[in-house]
Amino acid sequence: MRVHELKSHFGWPGDGGLGLRLIASIQAGAKTATCCPVELCTKAEIAETRATVGRLLTVVDQHGAPHCNIRVVEVFETPWGAPDPRLVRREGFASVDEWRAAMSDAWRDILREKRLTLRDDSPMLAELFELAAPDEE
Repeated sequence: MRVHELKSHFGWPGDGGLGLRLIASIQAGAKTATCCPVELCTKAEIAETRATVGRLLTVVDQHGAPHCNIRVVEVFETPWGAPDPRLVRREGFASVDEWRAAMSDAWRDILREKRLTLRDDSPMLAELFELAAPDEE
């Protein structure tokens, strides 16, 4: 597997193995999207994310170890209260309620630390991607 300059990070210290579970889901083709609250991103990070459309990225874990490559196909903003159905489905969830519960749980500590609250109109930065074929890595 070729390791690319651009990386997509999944996991953080103390995540209870969530990052590795998400990576396994990406490798299985079940997870083809990710997102985060825009409020957790700098303007530079948002611009960098938007610039990844059409590019190959290497998925790395919390230690920086590479696992697979993905191609970003679209980046857009969608509201927390009424997320784009493609995001919910491609994150691997059957309903918005299920997705919101999982995301709230995953981001609980960082939102508390940053003193942020997600409102229905809070924008989410969504990335849709596909697993790169071995011959294009």
